[in-house]
Amino acid sequence: MQAARNVAAQAALVVGALLFGAAVQAQSLSARAGSNGLGAELSAGVGSMFGMRANLLGGSYDREEVESNIRYEGQLKLNNGALLFDLHPLAGTFRLSAGLVYNDNKLDATGRGDGGTIEINGISYPAAAVGTLQAAVRWDKASPYLGFGWGTRPSGTAGLFLSADLGAFYMKPTASLTGTCGAAVPTLVCDQLQADIRAEERDFRAEVNKYKLYPVLSVGVGYRF
Repeated sequence: MQAARNVAAQAALVVGALLFGAAVQAQSLSARAGSNGLGAELSAGVGSMFGMRANLLGGSYDREEVESNIRYEGQLKLNNGALLFDLHPLAGTFRLSAGLVYNDNKLDATGRGDGGTIEINGISYPAAAVGTLQAAVRWDKASPYLGFGWGTRPSGTAGLFLSADLGAFYMKPTASLTGTCGAAVPTLVCDQLQADIRAEERDFRAEVNKYKLYPVLSVGVGYRF
């Protein structure tokens, strides 16, 4: 968390230097929607080729995945903000973007079996033997972003405009899998079930670690002042 604060503070200093070292051409406000949620974005042009943007986006949607014969049903909650720096190489609407995302996204899911059984660590248990099976994924708060897109020119005129972005931010995930035994499960069986849940957790973490890039596809409509 402290590292994220330090990066944010450094980014704020860079923004301040740009604002004081170059003339801000125009500002705009946009509504945005995409794979990283719904929200709003503020932007400013600096000179004829550079721009800065800050946005806050959020939302949620249901997810269902099958991993190691366990069906996970849950919800991905999106809560992220970004500070982006844009380069317009031709001083037009096309832009190359880089920046930092504050990533407070969360995934929580419940593991279930098919029919009357659930397979954990390759061993089949009656569904009643498992009280709960909960999966959770969290990510590092600071995530670097790279992408490209189209939007208003840094030195354009006032009015409505459309924008679009395609990119990805790097995420370092942390995953966990926890469970409890059913009320009528004997102690020896419960001990074995807990050992199998821990082994299943290792497989779950290994699978989650394969997905470190979050794709961003978003569109927006805004007004340039």
